[in-house]
Amino acid sequence: MNYKKLIFPILWEALFILVSTFFTSYVVYEFFIFYLVLLIYFRKDFSMYEFSRNFTRGKNFWVALLATLVVVSLVYEIRKEVITNIFWNVVFKNLNVQMTGLFEMILYLISTVVLVPVVDELFFRKALICKKNAGLMIITTIISVLLNSCIYGRSFAGMVESMVIIIPLTIAYLITDNIYVPMLVHLGFNLFDRIPNFVYAVARISMR
Repeated sequence: MNYKKLIFPILWEALFILVSTFFTSYVVYEFFIFYLVLLIYFRKDFSMYEFSRNFTRGKNFWVALLATLVVVSLVYEIRKEVITNIFWNVVFKNLNVQMTGLFEMILYLISTVVLVPVVDELFFRKALICKKNAGLMIITTIISVLLNSCIYGRSFAGMVESMVIIIPLTIAYLITDNIYVPMLVHLGFNLFDRIPNFVYAVARISMR
């Protein structure tokens, strides 16, 4: 675990949280720039060869992939109702991304479908979680989940809501020791979650 390498991305995240909290009208651009910079920063930790090799690794990879996808999909469906029941008297505050035109929608789609799955797994899972011993792994995993949830949640309840998705991805990485399992699940899940909304929004714009 390279602690010096984590200084910049953690400070960069702190800056993003600060800027996106006070300059809410430009969050879609801030979100894109935040993830793009981190993608460039962690680019050497991603291997297209290793990524593509996973598709021929056999049954264990596909079982882990499908199991993680099923768990993430299930918790996504029930998270709102469960979390709302727990925090019934609390106001949820999450990252508020405002989009007013087609360009901003495309930018946000690229951010969530391409940048987020890659960067979240490279930074919050691969770079932050240290597996040298059980104690350090537990501590760094907790820090990882908290830092990841801070991107999307702007209140404790909002952070808990995002953790419902983050935790299964983190567990998948810890069990498989393969960053490309949660990355592919994250990518596929965001793709199927965002594309219908994007198509619907574009259709509405074209009918104006």
